[in-house]
Amino acid sequence: PGRNDFPILTSGLTIHQPGRIKHGPRIAMEHHAKEFGEDQRGYLMADRAYNGSRPDRFQKHVMRMGFRGVYDYKVKKSGLQAAVDDVIVVGGRLYVKWMPTAHVTARTDYKAGLIDRATYEKLLAGRTKYELKDHGRPDHEGRQRFTYPDLSKVMCIDPATRKAVRPIMKKRTFTLAPEDAVSMRIIKHLQRFEHKSPEWRAWYGMRSHVESNNQYVKSEAGTDLGNPKSRRPRTYAYQALTAGLAFAASNMRRIVSFLKTQHDEA
Repeated sequence: PGRNDFPILTSGLTIHQPGRIKHGPRIAMEHHAKEFGEDQRGYLMADRAYNGSRPDRFQKHVMRMGFRGVYDYKVKKSGLQAAVDDVIVVGGRLYVKWMPTAHVTARTDYKAGLIDRATYEKLLAGRTKYELKDHGRPDHEGRQRFTYPDLSKVMCIDPATRKAVRPIMKKRTFTLAPEDAVSMRIIKHLQRFEHKSPEWRAWYGMRSHVESNNQYVKSEAGTDLGNPKSRRPRTYAYQALTAGLAFAASNMRRIVSFLKTQHDEA
């Protein structure tokens, strides 16, 4: 965020019918991954249609490639999303199950008008004390380790009795792997930053570049891809080929324009 030292380019794409997204996102990400080494694969900003995919079709593969998701959720899906053992998933991040309920339901309570903005932001920031920290990056099998937080100086609540407790931690790390249905539910929602946190907003806001890039390619000033008269044949293969050529031409124009600007300013 905040860097504009190179133009936005399209490195992979697939074609699908509206509302029928299946394997396309995974295939596009595989094309994208081929252009970057493992240590260069960063964050993936996707709209709800993509992180709403079945995790065995998309999120699991994204983790195996080494990318970290930055996703958005509907309000009703922004609270408790999954749970396993002593770990819960809220807003795409892992927390211990002893986190107070007010922190778990902060966003749904705020959207329902039960708490004000200041209280909501305070509760959101307060989740950090209960959060499991990422321990490195996912490996080639999609396995990722997390470190438990120190709970010795924070208030912990038993979710069953709603009473204060002092948990006895039997392990220091938690390993998430795409091996069963419970883990796959976690992987479906897992993302790098807490949903709606300042870090999340900074990175997810970059999705606007995707929309502006699409609009540029579709426009008459770009490649006129949005004009049906420019691509009259109706076959699936022709439409895919046309889109691919349009984005390739757009990439080249942006690179040439960038290099020309760099030369003129030198």
